[in-house]
Amino acid sequence: MKKRVVEMGQRTPDFLQALIDSVDGSSIATHLQSFYFDCKVKNLAPKTIDVYGERLRDFYRFIRSKHISFEDVDTAVVQSYILWMKGRVSDYTVNGRIRVLRLFFNYLCREDLWENGNPMQSIKLIRAERRLPKIITEEQMQRLLRVPNRRTFTGYRNYVMLLLFWDTMVRLGELLRLKVSDVDLKAGMIKVYGKGRKERCIPLGTRTIKRVHYFLSKSRRDIPGDFLVCRATGIHCL
Repeated sequence: MKKRVVEMGQRTPDFLQALIDSVDGSSIATHLQSFYFDCKVKNLAPKTIDVYGERLRDFYRFIRSKHISFEDVDTAVVQSYILWMKGRVSDYTVNGRIRVLRLFFNYLCREDLWENGNPMQSIKLIRAERRLPKIITEEQMQRLLRVPNRRTFTGYRNYVMLLLFWDTMVRLGELLRLKVSDVDLKAGMIKVYGKGRKERCIPLGTRTIKRVHYFLSKSRRDIPGDFLVCRATGIHCL
């Protein structure tokens, strides 16, 4: 069986670290450390690794509550876990946990760290109900745009945020990570870094360009910091 050396000095995300600490000395702790190291080698985002840790923690809590050792996990155990989750969490959460378990056990089998056969080999995602997202109407958006007090820095900043949300449909995290250097008003574009560090350029409407220009040239002109969305002191809002 192969052994992989993990750099113990590296900080793991909270959920994964808490799980590793709680099972310290057992075989699953070694496997989790190896899996974490593999995620770092692949340069996965810290939030992604944190989600992996949270979902693996939930599975570990389940098998512990059923007095099942990690070495005894097989397809039947995973199936009972899926049945246990139904009705307790959404179908999308169930599938998210299945995906992480699949990644984890596929890794262990690929690295010859698991000798009992891949328990995820025959496990499929459950059928999840597809729901259309709720879309805000133009009238509702116009009412929202009238809420911020544009005479203050915070109010005008919030007004610009609402405009950018409406105009570009970016995620909140993407907007909060947006830097002043990512805004090209001459080209009428913003550069956004999304999930998986994927970069994309999004065009802006005429009104949004004008309001962002005013925000940068007037409201935010003398405020330090690189991020577009910040407090009046320059501290990032993330």
